[in-house]
Amino acid sequence: MPEAEDINLGRQDREDMRGRIASLALAGLQRPIYAGVFHPLPKRKHPAWTCDLPLDGYNRHLNITFCRKPVRTPARDTELCYRGRMTGLRPFFQRRDFELLPPAGDALGRRLIGRIDLHIAVLKVSVLPCRGADDHRLMIGLLEVQRRSPEDGK
Repeated sequence: MPEAEDINLGRQDREDMRGRIASLALAGLQRPIYAGVFHPLPKRKHPAWTCDLPLDGYNRHLNITFCRKPVRTPARDTELCYRGRMTGLRPFFQRRDFELLPPAGDALGRRLIGRIDLHIAVLKVSVLPCRGADDHRLMIGLLEVQRRSPEDGK
């Protein structure tokens, strides 16, 4: 029968390994902010948009895709739910799903913010509507990399 200390040591080793893998994955993210433009994806059941963000390394990029789906509430109303997916951040994960929500101060819900917690850093994805030069609607995507110091303990 394994002792409780042995089980805790195994968990600590796994956490240390996850931290090392996350730091390797984040090595290609040298800047604090990356930006791109979302383009609509044609012929989808629910409206969806995609954005490629070139990274600092050779031939590396992240792809962020999000879609809008109607969801029934318990009161039988329909709300719009925004879900996102990030791919391309290796070797940590192949894809990571997240929810996009309007920030607390945005009463109209025009901006959307998603959060991916990697334990040693938090990736924040922001979707911002704007108008292009010829007055057509665009959606700008921002990826913020907020690294945590070891003293944070979070």
